[in-house]
Order: sequence, then structure tokens, then C-alpha cells
Amino acid sequence: MSVARIETLERADSTLLQLSGDWTLATMPRPISALEHRLRTLALDDPAWDLRSIARMDSAGGVLLWRAWGRQWPSSLLISPSHRLLIERVEAMPVHRSRDSGKDRLLAFVVVGRMVLGAAAHLAGMVALIGQLVLDLLHIFRHPGDMPWR
Repeated sequence: MSVARIETLERADSTLLQLSGDWTLATMPRPISALEHRLRTLALDDPAWDLRSIARMDSAGGVLLWRAWGRQWPSSLLISPSHRLLIERVEAMPVHRSRDSGKDRLLAFVVVGRMVLGAAAHLAGMVALIGQLVLDLLHIFRHPGDMPWR
């Protein structure tokens, strides 16, 4: 297993990014967010991409490249048919949008409310338990013969 590598080749009129190695979750350098940021930065200049030297790619590598490309195919791309098929599957996946921050604020109130209701239920159970204990003790004091000594 070889680590994922990016080589930048400057040409007279353009830039070629040659990716090589294994683009799998296990072999990507950590943190992956730094690699994604580097790829996005390199993609801003609309370079030519050469992915033919990639030995292995899994869905994590495909998602990383797809996101770095801004969820669209680059204008110049050299890629093996199997890797193209993998990225086409990534392209077909639905995009999950982040939740609205207003819902997050409402969620905080819901969580606090559930905690308060749970605490109130525990308190009610504790009061009922202590009340029943007091009633049982009063009954035993008034009727000592009902005490189960054996």
C-alpha cells in the first residue's frame, strides 16, 4: 500500500496535477481535511488532472476528489475506466445539506425540556416512594402485631 500523492507539473500554458498511489481511506494522509483543502486550492486554477497513476481508489478517495472538484467534472481529466465508474457512482449519490441553525436552536430547547420532564418524573417517583414508606411505618406503629418478625 502506497500513500496518496499529488505531483504538480507546470507547463507553459497550464498546470497538470498527477495523482498517484493508493487513494483509499487507509492510505490517505491525516488529517484528510488538510488533503481536501489542498486539492480544492489546486483545483481553483482549473488544472489538467491525470489520475492514471492511481493504483487503487475507494469511495472515500472518490468523494474527496469529487468534493475538491466542486461536484463537477474538471475540464481536462485523464482517468482509467474503473476509476471513472467509481466517481460516476459518487456523482450519483445525493448531497446531504447541513441542517438549518434555527432547527439546532430549537433542538437545544427540546433536549433541555426532555431533561426537565425526566427529572420531574424521577422526583414524583421519589415522593411516592417516601410517602408509601411513611404510610407503612405509621401502620406498623399503630398495629405492631402486623410486623412480620419472622
